[in-house]
Amino acid sequence: MDVWLATGRVVSCGFSGLVHNFSQEQLRKVPFDRLLVESDSPHFRVNRGEMTPGQKGVTYSRVAEVLEVELPALAQKVRETLYTLFGQQLKGNPAQ
Repeated sequence: MDVWLATGRVVSCGFSGLVHNFSQEQLRKVPFDRLLVESDSPHFRVNRGEMTPGQKGVTYSRVAEVLEVELPALAQKVRETLYTLFGQQLKGNPAQ
């Protein structure tokens, strides 16, 4: 993580169900406005079960727990980050 952030480039980091295997310290190094949460379904497993998009909440919960933020605040920030990265394609406003 340090190497990516040290490049000086705008780097966003997506975390999937594998976030359970990441070091908490590494996750905390990612700037809050560069976080993304994804399912990577069905390629990765969570808690020994197949990951589905419907289980993305498990990943959100873990990231929120490690970062010690409320789940709605994390969800809003991830949404804003998505619109920052893909706003032209999404053609929307994260405040809506």
